[in-house]
Amino acid sequence: MTISALVPLYLWIKSFHVISMIAWMAALFYLPRLYVYHTGMVRGSAESERFKVMERRLARGIMGPAMHATWLFGLLPVVIVTGHADVGLAVKAMKAGALDFIEKPYSEDELLRAVRSALARHADNRHTGVMTEAARARIAVLTPREREVLGRLVEGRPNKVIAHELGISPRTVEIHRANMMEKLACRSLAEAVRVAIAAQFQKL
Repeated sequence: MTISALVPLYLWIKSFHVISMIAWMAALFYLPRLYVYHTGMVRGSAESERFKVMERRLARGIMGPAMHATWLFGLLPVVIVTGHADVGLAVKAMKAGALDFIEKPYSEDELLRAVRSALARHADNRHTGVMTEAARARIAVLTPREREVLGRLVEGRPNKVIAHELGISPRTVEIHRANMMEKLACRSLAEAVRVAIAAQFQKL
């Protein structure tokens, strides 16, 4: 199956990932309770045998398969979709491993584009060294001030805080941010943060 063939199935796969993880965690929580109740039963009694069956079914029929499904479905990259986005949330999501970050309302084309891009980058993760050098080359064209703005954006700081720290107006920060986005060829803050993380960029 090609990467493009996974795009229409992405939301279904990630849904199964979440469901599998919840089932796994629920089983991990409930199985010890069964053991505790089981210890209060008389060995060899009908109740004891009933608990043995429940424990076996829970471990082999739910917990085991859910654990494997969680790992399997979790191999795909994560795209964060939120209706309450801010700079800090975007940065935290990207640093936690999300490969893209889009805000509601979004179009179907925008979502599919984000998924395709995430899948393609995920498939190319073996070329990390090449990606790092490419990201550093993109950042190298920024002016010192634009790098200062980028570094603070990566830390999750809003424009007003950046303006205060740098001793400039919020409007000037917006201008530097727009120029930075254009030079990095990024359409969103999430993309700029991803470039900075790939380049192992440090704040000036």
